[in-house]
Amino acid sequence: MVRVGLENMVMETTWNEVEAHLGETHVENVVITSKGVSTLKVTAHGEVELSKKIVKKEDMKLDLVLSGDLKFFSGPFKTKTYPFMVSCNGISGDSSDAACDSKLFTNGESSPPPTQKAKAPSSPQAPLEKSTVEPSVVINQSQPKESLPPPPLASREMPAVEPPVAPSKEPMPREKPAVKDHPRPSLSKEPLPVPPQASAPGKLPDQPPLSSPPQAAPGKLPDQPPLSSPPKASIPAPAQQAQGKPPVVEDKPPPPSPPKDSFPPVKLNIQDKFVILSNGILAVTISKPAGYVTGIQYNGIENILDTVNPEDDRGYWDVVWAPPGTKGTKGNFQRIVAKDFRVIIERADQIELSFKLAYNPAVDTKKAAPMEIDQRYVMLQGVSGVYAYGIFERAAWAQFGMPNARLAFKLQRQQFKYMVVADNRQREMPVPEDRMKPRGQVLEYPEAVLLVDPIDPKLKGEVDDKYQYSMESQDIRVHGWICKDPPTGFWQITPSFEFRSGGPNKQFLTSHVGPSTLAMFVSAHYSGEELIPKFKEGEPWNHIYGPIFMYMNNQTKGADFKLLWEDAKQKMLAEVKSWPYSFPASEDFPKANERVNVTGRFFVYDKYVTNEKVPAKGSFIGLGPLGEAGSWQRDCKTYQFWTRTDDEGYFTINFVRVGNYDVHGWVDGYIGDFKHKSPVNIAVGRNVDLGELVFEPLRDGPTLWEIGIPDRLAKEFYIPDPNPKYVNKLYVNHPDRFRQYGLWERYAELYPNNDLVYDVNTSDYKKDWFYAQVTRQIGARYNGTTWQVKFNLEDVVPNGIYKLRIALASATNSDLEVRFNEPKPSPAIFTSGRIGNDNSIARHGIHGLYWLFNIDVKGNTLRKGNNTMFLTQTKGVSPFQGLMYDYIRLEGPATSPK
Repeated sequence: MVRVGLENMVMETTWNEVEAHLGETHVENVVITSKGVSTLKVTAHGEVELSKKIVKKEDMKLDLVLSGDLKFFSGPFKTKTYPFMVSCNGISGDSSDAACDSKLFTNGESSPPPTQKAKAPSSPQAPLEKSTVEPSVVINQSQPKESLPPPPLASREMPAVEPPVAPSKEPMPREKPAVKDHPRPSLSKEPLPVPPQASAPGKLPDQPPLSSPPQAAPGKLPDQPPLSSPPKASIPAPAQQAQGKPPVVEDKPPPPSPPKDSFPPVKLNIQDKFVILSNGILAVTISKPAGYVTGIQYNGIENILDTVNPEDDRGYWDVVWAPPGTKGTKGNFQRIVAKDFRVIIERADQIELSFKLAYNPAVDTKKAAPMEIDQRYVMLQGVSGVYAYGIFERAAWAQFGMPNARLAFKLQRQQFKYMVVADNRQREMPVPEDRMKPRGQVLEYPEAVLLVDPIDPKLKGEVDDKYQYSMESQDIRVHGWICKDPPTGFWQITPSFEFRSGGPNKQFLTSHVGPSTLAMFVSAHYSGEELIPKFKEGEPWNHIYGPIFMYMNNQTKGADFKLLWEDAKQKMLAEVKSWPYSFPASEDFPKANERVNVTGRFFVYDKYVTNEKVPAKGSFIGLGPLGEAGSWQRDCKTYQFWTRTDDEGYFTINFVRVGNYDVHGWVDGYIGDFKHKSPVNIAVGRNVDLGELVFEPLRDGPTLWEIGIPDRLAKEFYIPDPNPKYVNKLYVNHPDRFRQYGLWERYAELYPNNDLVYDVNTSDYKKDWFYAQVTRQIGARYNGTTWQVKFNLEDVVPNGIYKLRIALASATNSDLEVRFNEPKPSPAIFTSGRIGNDNSIARHGIHGLYWLFNIDVKGNTLRKGNNTMFLTQTKGVSPFQGLMYDYIRLEGPATSPK
């Protein structure tokens, strides 16, 4: 350790190099006068980085030169910088003090070469009152010409696996209320555009141009190779590894963690209208008392958030709430503006702040949602990011619904242009101006825009739509944006989805053009009104959303910027392993020792498939609300805890909150939902072993014929190429090809005169069953469609009861009618009535909510020999109405199992 003594500065560094630059530093005890810097009392802790290996000898003398900047903060993103230089000659290997010369360059004096740091434009700020807290000072990194660059990625942060800090033990007030994907034939003579060739990791793969096959005959789909859905990835318990298909992460052993005290303490600067959280890695500014995140300073970027937007439109919570009588998914948009600011925890290792919006029923009945929202922000020592969670609570207040609740961040639009939501879903994105006239043309579904004249000409002719980047809840673990200069990542990490609505396969928005990144907690997207939490008059409720983690990382300039994504995935794994976090101060967030693990083994038994029960390999099993089988997918008020079984059917559901739950599940390859016969009571200190659970899927008789795969998706059916005019290049030859815009219009091009006819003996659902039963436009009107399924029966039991099972993957304002052998106007043997509003067709989903209909078919309805089933979707108002089928099966009358 070498102590470098200066007239106004003391610096402590370790040394082992001939040439060096000052690494991460922390500076305190600075006195500033109105005329500038008159007195400096600075303590700096830093580490000298290596540039040349040397053999240490006792008599060796070293010359050391350190240079950098003193940066003074006088308010949010208002700084003044003074370069400094320190030179020390003849330092011996065992010395603890050295005689050094120093120079602080103030206004009007010569200065060393400036440190090359990229800066974003400063955000417009209102004049700030003078702070009673001492201003922060940061010594920025600077290096001599021949010294090595700083190590890659988050070199200045605590390694990802560092466990969060334990919560404060000090008493605090309780916050209680007041088959292999094949290229498809094109439907146009014009080839689809193909993404540019790239060989770098993470770029779109090289792809040959798609050629156009001969046009199919009317009413008949062109021949094509079969398509099978890629296998679904498992969802391990939260404490084990990340869930879902994306991203693919190799769980590597973490590097050893440095001691906590090697990082600067967390500091809080409270001003009149702002508070600033800083830990030597980043600084976060939040408006007081409103709770808007107005700025994030990191990696030399003055403000990561979009300074084009006003301060209340950069980082904020919002809800959509619906008064009684509101129809559909509409409601009043309310950005949360807190009225009360409190410091919950202030320690060197952790600061937690509260920005609370209270509710007064005497005043706020028509102005705000009848609930209280407490926005919490947490910064930890040595951690490169900030945590956020929200406490939503209501007492016996007015009736209302909540279609939407989220936390949004909007980043610098001129810097963050590369978006990543998964390993195979990442790309350069348009900027907001590209979506506006005249650069963009709004399409029939208004969220979709054709890029006519984008600023980046490589994007011309593509379609941009935020719904093309939606994901299932189980897969939303990490997503975000990359700035290439300086290489910087902003990532939203969600270590658990227990607090989100709708279970593991509920779909939510992620990141999209803005550049925006969303933490969605409640949403009616891909579900409709059925997934809006509705509260009765006088119904109390309490729910915590989060914590989620806004993580920032950086990379050496010139290195592969996609390494930022790889690092973010590793950080995500570490956060998942740390769940449930130990640091949130709210007593409503139970810690690990206040939760329980649930174990068991899951089997499936279908007497017409196997002679005995078999392990339900890779199946979903979870704890959810009390209710009917399958009720979990429409639950939006409670917590749910899910995992997937291993190859032998064993499962562990980790860290379950105290409460009463039903055990829910389903098994790919079988229709229907499982629910355990008895509810489960979870109490602290008592793990639960459920033993063997056996799912017996619905079955009356043997299968006569079937269409599709019972997996709650329509992905195995025929998905056409998009119209070449409306292409997102990311999804050309992509497993998620269904995310292209306008696929519903291709149905009428395939079947210009007559609707689909499917023969169970000769047709192949992979190429002969269109993925959605959509409407047909005739003139200015849209009409429903009728599909035919032809099949042959060798014999019929006239007095027997056959069973038709229809599983739907999606329904949007539809009414399904079923007839046998007699088309309209004969009465239907089944009608669903109007069902669904998930809008998955328009929003490029391959499923919405799951529906299962079990229909009795009298034997005298059928014929020996040839039969035809007619499936009519009767509603026709728009091109976005229709059904997606998951699976259809006709069973014979009950017999002895064969």
